[in-house]
Amino acid sequence: MAGVTLEHRDLAQGRDAYLIDAQTGGGVDDGAAETDPAAAAVPFHVILGGARPAYALATRGDLWPARFPEEDPLRLIPLEPLEPGERVQQRRRVEVLARDGSTLVLRLPDYPLGGLNGGHVVALRTIGGSSYTVSLHFKDGPPSLTAEAALVGAIARGLGRRE
Repeated sequence: MAGVTLEHRDLAQGRDAYLIDAQTGGGVDDGAAETDPAAAAVPFHVILGGARPAYALATRGDLWPARFPEEDPLRLIPLEPLEPGERVQQRRRVEVLARDGSTLVLRLPDYPLGGLNGGHVVALRTIGGSSYTVSLHFKDGPPSLTAEAALVGAIARGLGRRE
């Protein structure tokens, strides 16, 4: 693996949020997967973010959010495709894969509908008045959706933690 390259220092707008977009080099066809099967299971695109005020974690069945937030600095709310004659895209809810206390694991639709997080599995963790997110994308798909959800959930449990 070649290391981590920051594609954008901060994609969030405003001073109460950050959204870091990084390429890891994982999953790139550099021959490493042929000699090390674990190299194929490395995400190539990782997004980390944080924002306040916090996102509400309430769901509507197995979809999030129950109510759309006024602002979406972490770019977690995808848009419906425009229909002929429409000028404004409608927001859409996303699938909840898992819930663990203060953390939701979400699957966003593929790019372009899913936006920056298109095709990613995303963990959203809310602690107090802030939310933190980690988003992963694998070149050829994750090792399994269950494994990917478990990975982002484990990473998210470390976000916002004070030692």
